[in-house]
Amino acid sequence: MDMVLPTLTDVQSSADRRNVVIQRVGIKSVTHPMVVATRGGTQPSVALIDMYVRLPAEVKGTHMSRFLEVLNEMHAPLSVESLRALMAAMLRRLGAEAGFIEIGQPDFD
Repeated sequence: MDMVLPTLTDVQSSADRRNVVIQRVGIKSVTHPMVVATRGGTQPSVALIDMYVRLPAEVKGTHMSRFLEVLNEMHAPLSVESLRALMAAMLRRLGAEAGFIEIGQPDFD
């Protein structure tokens, strides 16, 4: 006997009729391993990352896992250039025109 499972509707990808711009949606305080570009080469580290996008009025929301997918696809050492590429990839992946990324390092006590 074959079991048929119901399919779930992807609510986030449906049109939003309320016409409300989502000013900021994303992930906050994600701890992620990172390699930082330095003058002498590279330095392994850990980063605390916030990533947000502004979604247009016709979009209902997004899957938070998409932010992590973009972050996990970044293989270049952190630099001004790679941060620009990360921002472009995030905006493209989430279908947004504006975004915000903040990368810091935790306090190592």
